[in-house]
Amino acid sequence: MHLYHPLSHHYILVKVFGYLTNQRDIYNCTLVNTQWNTSVSPFLYRAPKFTSRAKFSSSLTKYFQTIKSAKDEQTFQPYHEMLREWNLKYAKVACDIAVCCPNIEKLGCVDGGFLLGDNLNRKNLLKAWTRLKSITLYHNCGTDLILEAIRMNCSRLEELILCNCPVTDIGLIEVFKTIRGLKLLRFNHCNEISNQSLIMMSKYCNSLVRLDLINCNRLNDNGILALADSSHLATNLRSLYLEALNIDQNTLLILARNIMNLRELYLRTLVSFGDEVITAFNCLEQLTLHCPRINGWNINEAIRIRELSLFMTNIKLQELNAICKTCHHLEKFTLDVKQILAFSFSMNKQTVSSVIEKRTKFSPLNNAKLCAWEALELLNTLIDDSDPDTQLSQIEHCLQTAESLRKDGQPRWLILTGLIHDLGKLLFFYGAEGQWDVVGDTFPVGCRFSPSIIFPEFFKNNPDYTNPKYNTLYGIYEPNCGLDNVLMSYGHDEYMYQVVKNYLPAEASYIIRYHSFYAQHRENAYTHLMNETDHEMMKWVKIFNPFDLYSKSDQPPNIHELKPYYLELIREYFPEKICW
Repeated sequence: MHLYHPLSHHYILVKVFGYLTNQRDIYNCTLVNTQWNTSVSPFLYRAPKFTSRAKFSSSLTKYFQTIKSAKDEQTFQPYHEMLREWNLKYAKVACDIAVCCPNIEKLGCVDGGFLLGDNLNRKNLLKAWTRLKSITLYHNCGTDLILEAIRMNCSRLEELILCNCPVTDIGLIEVFKTIRGLKLLRFNHCNEISNQSLIMMSKYCNSLVRLDLINCNRLNDNGILALADSSHLATNLRSLYLEALNIDQNTLLILARNIMNLRELYLRTLVSFGDEVITAFNCLEQLTLHCPRINGWNINEAIRIRELSLFMTNIKLQELNAICKTCHHLEKFTLDVKQILAFSFSMNKQTVSSVIEKRTKFSPLNNAKLCAWEALELLNTLIDDSDPDTQLSQIEHCLQTAESLRKDGQPRWLILTGLIHDLGKLLFFYGAEGQWDVVGDTFPVGCRFSPSIIFPEFFKNNPDYTNPKYNTLYGIYEPNCGLDNVLMSYGHDEYMYQVVKNYLPAEASYIIRYHSFYAQHRENAYTHLMNETDHEMMKWVKIFNPFDLYSKSDQPPNIHELKPYYLELIREYFPEKICW
């Protein structure tokens, strides 16, 4: 049941809830900016899950005042017997919730104001919620002080989820030592925790069933190997989610040999690994691969996979056929078809003649005059079909990249490069034929297509593939001629390079021009065309690439808070308006 502002008229509300008087099975109630009054509160009293999306905490305060002052006969069932889940958006109402709803089992907190006040007040709040089984904390709501209160008061806790929280090993380890019944742990962008937390978790969390480790940049092989050394986790762990961690293939193989009962495995944005990693987890029933590249794929029926999801950029068509033939237990198969189609069109249509035509068409930069931030805002509706790693808009991805560079202490010109590196995707709005000639990996045309390029089988339908002028190692080029003399498939990289080349340092322009040239800066497939300048400049592309790939998260950055800093940075390098 969802109630929105137009239903806030008293008479309408009374009619609506009067109709629902006998509907005892209401489970989930969501209110948005709705006025509170005695007529409606008793009905809402009965919803075990209550989600408030009111813009002002005063609305919730009125609601709780109504509940506290309501007569017994007005409440069909006592609230404390029903409500089990609350998403705490406003810290000011935390005390009211604690008084009115003492039996909450699942709590989410997104308001940093929850930290305000003295320690005693925080601890008393959590004392009121002794039945808590699940706690989710975001941003500054999750600190070691809060973990201390959780440790002291929440002995029944089974799920602890921390997102972008500044918790440390000290706070987490004390929780692990005290609360032994934890079944689910999720750490998302918690960059203060280290391998020591995983080592102690493996020692004390004997009941753990699910573990999610997402973008925690201090975790590496040593922490993951601690999971393999735990006899309890070897037996109990059923689900493992690993994203953007610095771990190698051997670590995954050791994990597979020791975690014997793992049923669900989710690997996203890890370093490259081979198919032996997949076959090593021989008890898997659900597998999701959300990785840009995997070295080979030979899945066989020895794996009991029932659900398979693939979001990758280099799986071959024959490998898809092999999956269909050999996975006899497969019940659900998800494939990122949009991504494959985008690459298919690009491989078929990017030819020498088409690249020259597009360069001629778009190089005059006569589409618009915008500042860089306006360009970011214009991109806010574009989701890159070729990118398997995020569903965020482009402004959000660009800010994530820039922020990761900024936090790493990189120079200001490189931070700006991270912010604007994908702005060439404005080409999509300025006459491109589709996403296929805007996004995706870039590659040279006019010479042989390397098998290291993603989906190389799609090149067979490209007219240049069989043209003897273009299908030799060097084609129309000379050895070590330099990439500046090579025609690259046309897309957002080349377009943005033309836009910014007169404003940015040469290193920044080079990064923008070749950051999607994975066949070289990852596979070294075109070294024979590079000159000394390219070798020096490509080092910067390789420095930049991890920040582009591994900063991606489906949790959006706060654009409003970040805007002033980046406006100042833009003004440092660009005039008020530039040509697009």
